[in-house]
Amino acid sequence: MRQALTTIIALMCIVQSVHAQYKVSSPDGNVRVELDTHREQKWIRKMWIPAYMSIRVSDYGRIVVDREIGVDVKWRGHRYSFGKIDVDIRQSEEGLTESVETRDAALQSFGETYNRLQLGVKPGIILEVRVYNEGVAYQFRVSGIDGDYKILRLCDPFPFEKPVAIEGTYTGDHILPWGVLDLEQYYDFMKQPQAEVPKVAEADSTLRPSTSPFRLVSWRDALSSLTVGASVNMYHGSVWHDMTTDYSYNINLTYKYLYAGVSYAPCNEIVFVHYQCEYEPFLNVMGSIHQWKLGGRLGLSLPFQQGLEIWNFSPYIAGSLMHIRQHGTPMPGYHKPTLHNEYLVGPGMSIQVAIAGRYVWAVNYEYQIFTGGKLTPKGMHSVGTSFGLYF
Repeated sequence: MRQALTTIIALMCIVQSVHAQYKVSSPDGNVRVELDTHREQKWIRKMWIPAYMSIRVSDYGRIVVDREIGVDVKWRGHRYSFGKIDVDIRQSEEGLTESVETRDAALQSFGETYNRLQLGVKPGIILEVRVYNEGVAYQFRVSGIDGDYKILRLCDPFPFEKPVAIEGTYTGDHILPWGVLDLEQYYDFMKQPQAEVPKVAEADSTLRPSTSPFRLVSWRDALSSLTVGASVNMYHGSVWHDMTTDYSYNINLTYKYLYAGVSYAPCNEIVFVHYQCEYEPFLNVMGSIHQWKLGGRLGLSLPFQQGLEIWNFSPYIAGSLMHIRQHGTPMPGYHKPTLHNEYLVGPGMSIQVAIAGRYVWAVNYEYQIFTGGKLTPKGMHSVGTSFGLYF
């Protein structure tokens, strides 16, 4: 019995250390907000570290919202995610007031009195949560960061919010727009599920670059990405009999509006010259003909943003060097083909999408033509895919 009790106490201590909770209620005590730091164990560090933060809103004990809340800030090549960093600033205040004349437009539907909780993490990301009798409002701000920084991946914990993957690039302190949950508006909407989504009042300091559903990301705000993948290459109009399909591996880099990549197809058989079926340029040759290819890509990349997704459309020009040779010892009376190179060039298009501005999946198609003339295939179709990260 004593051992079981000790185990229970130990488990409770672990849960307490893994699940930190911050609470704030409305002045009348009916609306309650809980902010929870959810942790996960990393096998490399062998310790529990913050994974994300959630916000839970309840009204008279009924849970209205329970979702992730957070924002990412990219500064000096590092990405800082609120919720993935331990809270080092906590401040609670009660009975605060703000007159209708001085408050932000997004808060006009609330009363004058509220309670407030502020949480801060390094390098200077602060979350302010206000709880009114009529609802809840939250706001992120960035303070004390030197030089340029990007604000990325805004979560959308409250209904009717329209978050964006890239908020923008800023210098100095910056305040983001309020996220608002008006409980009366929310309940009215829930009673009429077929009704149009109500419009949320715009904040006085509307700092989001655009509310349009699809916009071009500016050069200053655009991110970079690195992907790794593979392509299948299919030859077209071949004068080389029974030419096979081959495969290549590729690495692609996108820097703002620029796109570049390299590809490599390892040595493999492309044709087999049969007895008494020789043809140009494989005269007096019989057996397996091998090749390897080295290619490059260079083009433009136009990033478009839609909510938490970023789409990159990248037209490019591709070129390849094909090196041809024969493996093994030739049969008596035959000789190895002369080592020679073939060159290919043609257009291509890559489309990549990033979910929440972090992970990237891309597909690409290109068609390269042989420059060697009548003794080569007409061209090569390539279809590929790759995966990677935004940074």
